[in-house]
Amino acid sequence: MREWKGFKLLSLDVETHSPNGFPYEMEDPIVIATLTASKHLDVRRGTAITTLIAPPEREGELLKLLASLLGLFNEEVVLITYNGSRFDLPYLNYRASLYGLNLEAELSRFKHLDLYKAVKKLLLLRSYSLKNVENHLGIRRVIEGVSGGNVYSAFESFLKEGNLLGAFYNAEDSFNALLILRRLLELTRSEESNL
Repeated sequence: MREWKGFKLLSLDVETHSPNGFPYEMEDPIVIATLTASKHLDVRRGTAITTLIAPPEREGELLKLLASLLGLFNEEVVLITYNGSRFDLPYLNYRASLYGLNLEAELSRFKHLDLYKAVKKLLLLRSYSLKNVENHLGIRRVIEGVSGGNVYSAFESFLKEGNLLGAFYNAEDSFNALLILRRLLELTRSEESNL
């Protein structure tokens, strides 16, 4: 596979197979990962979305494929996450290490922008959950009724019936990170012009 040239933004989001609630000890396998790439801040000008989904016992294969996909992007890409500094990136690095993969080296090639930190600096909100931030910024979700707390159930229906609701939810999380970034930049530009 050749390098994906020209992409400037790359959003990443993962989901875990967590039947017992939040995986505080990084004990649960990653079962869904989405990369959303765009050459432009305006995603309507072209966006590539790749979602990987696999049963828990195939986590190693999913992470190897994710590492291969990340390798297609050059170092000029900005990696965007929502709370990725605290969850997605450390979790990915740890889970990959269980399979002898050095995903940390691959991820550290990129500049990283954690939108959670940016939102906390720019907006005064009661909650900084992704859904609350999306609502505040006027970003409407297509996938409703799924959250980080119940994505496990959506994933279980994938295992039983091949239902992709969990994958679509994860893809929307990744895609919406680019929408949030654009809205935040629009807000800061309008505030600067009002000074």
